[in-house]
Amino acid sequence: ICCHKYYAPKFDWSSDYSSCNAVFNCLSCGKLEEIKCSITSNVKKPTCSTKGKTIYKATASFMNKTYVDKNTVTSQKLGHKYKKFSKNGMKIKICSRCYSISKESEKPKNTEIIRLNAKKKGFTMKWKKCGKATGYEIQYSVSPKFKKNDTEKVEINKIRVTSKKFDKLKKRKNYYVRIRTYQAVKVNGKSIKVTSSWSKVKKIKTK
Repeated sequence: ICCHKYYAPKFDWSSDYSSCNAVFNCLSCGKLEEIKCSITSNVKKPTCSTKGKTIYKATASFMNKTYVDKNTVTSQKLGHKYKKFSKNGMKIKICSRCYSISKESEKPKNTEIIRLNAKKKGFTMKWKKCGKATGYEIQYSVSPKFKKNDTEKVEINKIRVTSKKFDKLKKRKNYYVRIRTYQAVKVNGKSIKVTSSWSKVKKIKTK
């Protein structure tokens, strides 16, 4: 009389990983038991700069035990597909897949803060006009390092505007301010900003 003793099975996968059988071999008599596995998959799609990965998981239940096997299949990254644009004399390349901006793209000229004037719970700001861009981005913060939770951003989409008032701020508090220009480019109907470098940071204390 054979007392069957089965240990970890051999997993027999199909070539496309869509199916798998777990083959159990009795160490006492050599009898084979083949169990059809349930298959699940976890898919991470490739991007322009990262490889894709699919993890196939086969699960078999046999004699009150569960056995699992996994296989990983990788796919090549897509690579950027750049579109070329000419805006305000700037040559710009933007990926039509992930909307990243090529390092070869020209940036708009930056601007600088001319003056900050303190006022009660606020301040006024004036900056140098930039002729060739779409607009400006201003950041002001109680943190000199412009930490995310302490920083506010204001967008001005008229390039001719060169001043702004800031109200409802903290009383007698130091604020750090910087500004940059941006050029908006539409790719597949999506607006992408090509930005200049930030201006020098200036500090103002509200009244």
